[in-house]
Amino acid sequence: MALTTLITRQRLAGSALATRALNVGRRSISTKYLRISEEVEDAVRTNKPVVALESAIYTHGFPSPDNIKLAEFVEGAVRDGGAIPATIAILDGVARVGLSKAETEQLCNSAGSPNTVKISRRDLAHVLGLKDHGVSYNGGTTIAGTMILAKAAGIKVFATGGLGGVHRGAEKTFDISADLTELGRTNVAVISSGSKAFLDLPKTLEYLETQGVYVSTFGKRSERVDFPAFYSVRSGLKSPNVTETPAEAASIIRASHELGLTSGQLFCNPIQAEHEIPKEQIDEIIVRAIEAADRSGATGKDNTPFILNEIKKLSGGGSLGANIALIVNNACRGAEVAVELSKLYSSASTSFQPPPPSPKYQTSFKFPSTPPRPVRLSSSAPIPTPKPSPEPTTSAKPKLEKAPKPTFKSPETIVVGSIALDVTCHHSPLTHTTSKGTLKLHTSNPVEIHESIGGVGHNIALASHLVGGGVRLISVVRNDSAGNAILEEMKNKNMDTSGLRFITDPKEGGRTARYVSINEHDGELYVAAADMSIIETHLDGTAVAEQIKAAADAGTLKYVCLDGNLTPEVMASILTAIPKGVKVAFEPTSTAKSTRVISLPSTPISFFPKHKVDLITPNQYELDSLFQAVSKEDDKNYVLENPGWFKVIDELNININFRTKQEFYFNTRPGAKFLVEEGHLQKAIRLSPIFPFQLVKFGDRGVLAVKIIPAGASAAENPALEEKTTDEDAGIMTQADPATGIDGLWIKWFPVTKKVVTDEGSVSGAGDTFAGVTLAALSKGKGVIRAVELGMKAAAVTVGDRGTVSAGVEELKRELLE
Repeated sequence: MALTTLITRQRLAGSALATRALNVGRRSISTKYLRISEEVEDAVRTNKPVVALESAIYTHGFPSPDNIKLAEFVEGAVRDGGAIPATIAILDGVARVGLSKAETEQLCNSAGSPNTVKISRRDLAHVLGLKDHGVSYNGGTTIAGTMILAKAAGIKVFATGGLGGVHRGAEKTFDISADLTELGRTNVAVISSGSKAFLDLPKTLEYLETQGVYVSTFGKRSERVDFPAFYSVRSGLKSPNVTETPAEAASIIRASHELGLTSGQLFCNPIQAEHEIPKEQIDEIIVRAIEAADRSGATGKDNTPFILNEIKKLSGGGSLGANIALIVNNACRGAEVAVELSKLYSSASTSFQPPPPSPKYQTSFKFPSTPPRPVRLSSSAPIPTPKPSPEPTTSAKPKLEKAPKPTFKSPETIVVGSIALDVTCHHSPLTHTTSKGTLKLHTSNPVEIHESIGGVGHNIALASHLVGGGVRLISVVRNDSAGNAILEEMKNKNMDTSGLRFITDPKEGGRTARYVSINEHDGELYVAAADMSIIETHLDGTAVAEQIKAAADAGTLKYVCLDGNLTPEVMASILTAIPKGVKVAFEPTSTAKSTRVISLPSTPISFFPKHKVDLITPNQYELDSLFQAVSKEDDKNYVLENPGWFKVIDELNININFRTKQEFYFNTRPGAKFLVEEGHLQKAIRLSPIFPFQLVKFGDRGVLAVKIIPAGASAAENPALEEKTTDEDAGIMTQADPATGIDGLWIKWFPVTKKVVTDEGSVSGAGDTFAGVTLAALSKGKGVIRAVELGMKAAAVTVGDRGTVSAGVEELKRELLE
């Protein structure tokens, strides 16, 4: 038989085999399970260029509405390249190939929902089959899941971001992405920017070779071309093959199908140079991200999202911009390849005319060519992208009402208050200056903008958590981009999230809280704006009280801390239900909100020992606001002539001898004289019957402590009994009659011994850091003096850092736990 005849017969046989395989594939997934849009079905039937697109990036990579915008960008890039986009996903338990705008929005808006899952090969039958039993999933398809459905629909080209791969240490864990095995069994061409850089790239290439996968990288054969490392053009690994043009890629794809091969092809499209993170920088970031993953125990399906989130934080958000750029660039390349492939399959008499570009993309789509943000290693964490929600289990009747929650230890401290997305604008004058007041109103000012998770309640809880305090935050967020980021950030820091209410019902309304501050160049607050309405409208005081009672019943709860963002009604519900033996702290938050704690509905002000709040941590302005609120004679909160207030003041025994001691004390302590001269001490003393323990913050000058010491108090309650103190550093105290239930009124000035001078830090979170660490120390049974000293150390660390609460606070954990 002539060689040409043999080759012709083999080619025809291969072509027939490919056709049968495709037809079998289509029959095996009936229209009951698979719906192809009219546009895509027509394009495949008439040999128009089509590009398959994955959807896991929209359900598990970006929050709404960012995912909707990205989907528009990617589909627009494909259309501008002359091809038809076919986004593949699962909607209401049915596989869809090609989504309408409304369907895309439906999918994207379901991101974060418990019944929106990530779909790989193993999950397809599960999520499609259970629809018969009334269980409807939405799903974002991975590379493997997308390839299967693309092949079933007759699509040969698929553009995505980055391929999975062999994880480092796979020789022990066997952690190998299903993307690689799918490429070995499904003949679809995948266009990506290589595999994610934190994977074991040499082993990934070896595994692809074993699976019979063709691997090539777009470039010039006359030059060295590396297998790309996702964020970087170079990986140090030479690409197995080089493809110079989209037309070459199309010819390789056609040959594969004509031969009837069952394996796919991987065409690597390196990230554009202006958007890449250089290999030297990303390598260092990856090492730190992997170390963090090892410390946290993030393995299995949690490993990749954890590492990606760490890379985002350590790159200052640069990895996110690079990720978006390469996704869109790959969509453009996919369209070019699909157009060339369509030309090859078209007859000479039928010339394909590409469809007009979408209205939003009248010119050739290119990702914005602004210079990439500089990448620098940072300890402060910008907003992370949400972690994927759990994949579906193999249970026949999964419970979709609630996502599984981790178990947390019963807390020592509960913080009830705000959590918010913080945007900090740090003034950066064009010319160096050491003077304040250079910010200008009614015009724009040059600033550096930083995002982080904040909110007074969160900051206090985070500071306490960092030093080893057993703390739980009770707050509320919405299922929006900020809320998802907040939840994920708390999980990444291993914080207790069991007290966080997550609103998913659109009918409930509300927005996740946000706080914007503008700081002078030295870090001092200039002006701020806060949207904390969700805390006031969606936090149920009765429900909070029940959570507090449950924690108290466990026997570990020592303190409940309320922040001033709570409404008086919520505060009243909580304060009237505080279990016996649990103390209450109050962080006033602002001058306007500081008086809420004494304006409780149907609840008159009460005095020691029947006071409602044990400890307050105001700054000097909030102290003044509280004092003014109780000293207005025509106001319902006026107490200075109340018999109950007079009784406590008399029992404190502030006589002439003590006043002499007080004058000497404040005149001889460096920087303390102003406390008496400006009336701060007097105000604190007069407030002590209402708030028997006050820690008043005076910024970089220090902290004033005023505390009523109950008769017979332990060393943890009575600073005079603390170990390792002297008469000089123990403060001063009145001598009251223990028969009245009071040993005396204790006063001490804690000066700042070493001021932090920095143009980089911010003082906006220093007060919250102080409160959180001090509360953690008190809850651990530390004495008052020791607790305040630790709190001041932590505040100093935060002042020297960009973060609202510095990660460096964790270095004080050993001191707290000693």
